[in-house]
Amino acid sequence: MKNIIIIGASSGIGRALALQYGRNPEIRLGLAARREGELRDAAVRSAAGCEIQTFDLEQRDRAERLDALLARFDRIDLVIYCAGFGELNPQLDWALCRRTLEVNVTGFTEVVNLVYRRLAEQKHGQLAVISSVGGWRGFENDSGYSASKAYMRYYLEGLARKANREKSGVRCVTILPGFVDTAMAKGGPFFWMCSPETAAAQIIAGLRRRKRYLYVTRRWRLVGWLLRLLPYPWFERL
Repeated sequence: MKNIIIIGASSGIGRALALQYGRNPEIRLGLAARREGELRDAAVRSAAGCEIQTFDLEQRDRAERLDALLARFDRIDLVIYCAGFGELNPQLDWALCRRTLEVNVTGFTEVVNLVYRRLAEQKHGQLAVISSVGGWRGFENDSGYSASKAYMRYYLEGLARKANREKSGVRCVTILPGFVDTAMAKGGPFFWMCSPETAAAQIIAGLRRRKRYLYVTRRWRLVGWLLRLLPYPWFERL
């Protein structure tokens, strides 16, 4: 029996992952998200055993609620962090910036620290975090979002080094999607956009290969490479 926790399982890639992993009766799932109805629906449709937990990254009891879910599992093999917030913000609305920081930076850090400690205690497990190809550079209409996704990537890189130095048995995986047809993809469709189902299938396959970085879909590796190497004066003119 493999035990998998999905944080942000009620919509988008997280829901697609829950439904696809849920086809396997030899998997036990822990599903956490804000919308209880969506979690219950995923559990009902699942052939796997399911534990559900309502959980909101904007609430101060987020760590307590997630810890209650983790405590129902004697051993955890994989945690996938799919939660996040993103809105276009060309007017630099502080309310949107603040919510982005609360969810994608503060909430993310508290939750990932909790998960890492649990996996390190058992000296086993994968921690996979969905960041974004957009986190490689800053973009004018969503500076807060792209910066927060860069933070996620760098933070997980630090945890990967920590795991290696301390021989904790934790394997960290950064997932870098391009455009995926979810509620966050404002103004689509965009080029190379894939469905949440396609993204989930590629993530599942990539996690089995135990890669450190995982682009979704795979062709976005080229875009990521170009964004990282493009000199800023050229990037500014794009």
